[in-house]
Amino acid sequence: MRVSSIPSLGLSRLTHVQKLCLRQNQINRIEGLEPIANTVIDLDLYDNAIGHVNNLESLVNLQSLDLSYNAIKHIKNIDNLINLTDLYFASNKIARIENLEKLTKLRNLELGANKIRVSLYE
Repeated sequence: MRVSSIPSLGLSRLTHVQKLCLRQNQINRIEGLEPIANTVIDLDLYDNAIGHVNNLESLVNLQSLDLSYNAIKHIKNIDNLINLTDLYFASNKIARIENLEKLTKLRNLELGANKIRVSLYE
């Protein structure tokens, strides 16, 4: 559908949404999710143009987050998503695995096809 803005979807009408899938669109900012913050447990933003992870702090019940195939360079601003069990960051531009310490319920973490390198001398 070539959606470029989450707020333009008018999510306030969708008061019981548990899964929101916006795969393969042109979204470049995560924003406007507050209307579904209490009900959404699965957010899929796979294959968009997102460069920064932010504006997720209100999604306290989120269990699955897919940000694969975007332009994300850093894992950050997900500390409060303590109910996450599944987190996908495949095919981004991430160089370091970081900021996951508080995600104690995490059981699936996908970081394939990023820029993560392991040095034998670190």
